[in-house]
Amino acid sequence: MHKEKYFRFFANSWKQEENILRNYIEFISSIEKPIVYTYSGTNFDWNVLQSAIKRYNLSYKNNCVHEDLCPVIRKSFVVPNQTYKLKEIGSLLGYNFKHPHLDGLYVSSKYESCIDEKKKLPEEIFEYAEDDVRSLPFVIEKFAHIEVSNDNMRQIKNQLSTDRLIPLQQKIPVDEHLRIRTIQKQFSDDFLAKKNPSEVTNAYWIYATRQKGAYPDSNENSGKWLVFVHIHNVDSVWEKIKLATENGLLGDSSKVATAKPNPNAKNNNMKVICVYSYDYTDKDDVMRIREWLRKIGIENKIPYKSDNATRQGQYLVNGSTRISIYYE
Repeated sequence: MHKEKYFRFFANSWKQEENILRNYIEFISSIEKPIVYTYSGTNFDWNVLQSAIKRYNLSYKNNCVHEDLCPVIRKSFVVPNQTYKLKEIGSLLGYNFKHPHLDGLYVSSKYESCIDEKKKLPEEIFEYAEDDVRSLPFVIEKFAHIEVSNDNMRQIKNQLSTDRLIPLQQKIPVDEHLRIRTIQKQFSDDFLAKKNPSEVTNAYWIYATRQKGAYPDSNENSGKWLVFVHIHNVDSVWEKIKLATENGLLGDSSKVATAKPNPNAKNNNMKVICVYSYDYTDKDDVMRIREWLRKIGIENKIPYKSDNATRQGQYLVNGSTRISIYYE
């Protein structure tokens, strides 16, 4: 892809490989100071291409520079995804893949089988390849418009788990936990804020943040009321809590579990909404928030869990008991 135009280099048989490589080199040579961007994290695509070029004793006519963008993104941003695969990142940022069920292993295997059996390659394979190319500049464009206000956010990659969840039974420091929440909030605000939780499958949480009135900063005693809702009702309940949070009626923020299965959840048909308070020892504030939750329809008794319990890896799913501080 060059200047937003997509170019296809395709061989119907292995005998055509040298010819398409020559066409590719000719194309690259027509570009002044070319830079070839790939996305793998291991330079896999580039190494395969260079091996093929050397096999036919071919070479570039100009100084072609290569950059694998996966390590760049991994070092610069923390995302609420299981991995940094291009399809997951692209989906998170809003790219519409035509065939999200396909992957590289299937496509390469299908290509080889069609070549060996001299069959026509299905159009979905071409569309997958084009999406694979077009999604990369889309992702870069999206990331380019994210304002990174804290240098620590660019260095946090080596300090967090790859799935952006707090792992079961793993203890983490207070400041790291707060940074995880900060990053999750930023991505939620940028890409998920207007979506219903039942529609989101590429991130674990959607956040709402107080927009009106002052509220104390969270400290080491922060915690949250836990509102458990069936997935069929989560959208309507979240809408009420979201509005109450934004209007300054609750704490500094709230978050809701999405449709993405969460290994920390005991039952993925039940979704949790966390309504945060800055300090569980400030019982007046904690109970003020609980009273507002009653006013918007949360009348059944619900537990209050400290963030320290979360940092200690205490979850019902791993057998922890007596977790809640309050139950009102």
